[in-house]
Amino acid sequence: MDADPAIVAEVIKKMKRQGKGIIGMKVLGAGQLADKADECLQYQLAHDFIDSFTIGQESKTQFDDLLRRIPSASVRG
Repeated sequence: MDADPAIVAEVIKKMKRQGKGIIGMKVLGAGQLADKADECLQYQLAHDFIDSFTIGQESKTQFDDLLRRIPSASVRG
């Protein structure tokens, strides 16, 4: 991101209102946020302006771990 997350979120919300599909990318910050996977997943899953997201996992073990974490990270009703 090139700006504060709150600023970026407002831009993305505007795009969503204009009918654009929003895909979150590099959810784990290109690996720099791998130790905060739950927080990153919760952010993606909690915001209704994000339609889908990608995760660039580095191993099968990390992939399996993320699959296990996703259901409990979903805070949308």
